[in-house]
Amino acid sequence: MIVLAITIASCTYIFWRFRTAWFFGDEWSYIVDRRAAWSEGRYGDALFLPHNEHWTTLPIIAFSALFKVFALKTYLPYLGLLVALHGVTVMALHSLLRRIGVGRVASIAGASLFALFGAGAENLSWAFQIGFVGSIALGLLHLIVVDRPETLRSLLTGSLLGLVNVMTSGLAIPMLIAVVAALAFQRRYRAMAIHVGPAAVAYITWYVTYGHKRTPSTIKPEFWASYVERGVFATLEETTHLRQGGAVLAVLLLIAAVRWWPNRAESSVALGLLVGMVSMFAVFAIGRSSFGADQAASSRYLYGSGALAIGPLILMTCTLIRDQRLRKWMLSGAFALAIAGNASAINLFAIGRLDAVHASKARILATARRPDLGQLTTDIVPDPDFTPGLRGSHLRDLVSSGLLPVGQK
Repeated sequence: MIVLAITIASCTYIFWRFRTAWFFGDEWSYIVDRRAAWSEGRYGDALFLPHNEHWTTLPIIAFSALFKVFALKTYLPYLGLLVALHGVTVMALHSLLRRIGVGRVASIAGASLFALFGAGAENLSWAFQIGFVGSIALGLLHLIVVDRPETLRSLLTGSLLGLVNVMTSGLAIPMLIAVVAALAFQRRYRAMAIHVGPAAVAYITWYVTYGHKRTPSTIKPEFWASYVERGVFATLEETTHLRQGGAVLAVLLLIAAVRWWPNRAESSVALGLLVGMVSMFAVFAIGRSSFGADQAASSRYLYGSGALAIGPLILMTCTLIRDQRLRKWMLSGAFALAIAGNASAINLFAIGRLDAVHASKARILATARRPDLGQLTTDIVPDPDFTPGLRGSHLRDLVSSGLLPVGQK
């Protein structure tokens, strides 16, 4: 009940803080490109063409359903879905923390930290990120199922969670790797095939038919190691709010993992979480490292890697500090710093983000209100910085269809 109350309060605050957000950046691809493909009868392209490298069928369906009801009249339902998914993620994380052996108080503190996780604030403010947030929620739920006694029901549930996850975003891949690692440490190879097999077959089938059409144009293996290193260090620093402490924390986690290894079956989920965190940046390095190593520290990625890191960080402290009194004070101080720092980071992020969103909205609506929009012989791009794919002709069609009210402020 305590965690539920904290989750509701945190989600309410997040919704209120970003209540003035509006459709931004990649969201217009769902609104314009997918809608156009569907209206032209290209149903497969509308549902299955990747967004960048991601399979996002379920977010497309969710976004399209909301668009069917609310169009562009209000952003709040879209934001509400995102915040609700974040709430599910917080509750799933708390349950997983309890299952891996984190104490009651520490599990509440860990869930509270993630409830207002400023390091991943982009995923708390941009409805487009329902894909990433959904994949983290599904992945954590999948790990909870893995840690339960093996029954036909748990096997089928895990299989379904994995299958749904791969249709949600590319973050499903490292989450499934975490599941595979946890099951491998338990030597449950038959269960592994059932938990992950259908998702793997579905993903391969999708990639052969649609996914390969938008593979990364530039792949630079020489940057992969630095990308992974930057992502892992940034995750540890931003989660704990210990600046410049990423390398030290990484070493301490490695020492703790060595301590866990002799009893790896019992520590399988914690080890799986660590494997998932590292593999997340390894997977994204393939297509994203050409943008530079600092791209790995993007808020959208830190949300997922932070959810994977919180449990191992708590267990690391419990493993390396034997004195219970000292451990209690260290954990209390660390949580106080991390929760305060991350809660503050949400507000700092909101200031810059909402300014950018409001400026983009003003440019788009100014173009939509042009009286000569229907007579323009040359198409225009109202927001080239954030939405280069949106054209004046798109806005004309949305306005004429009554989907975009131009009287909005």
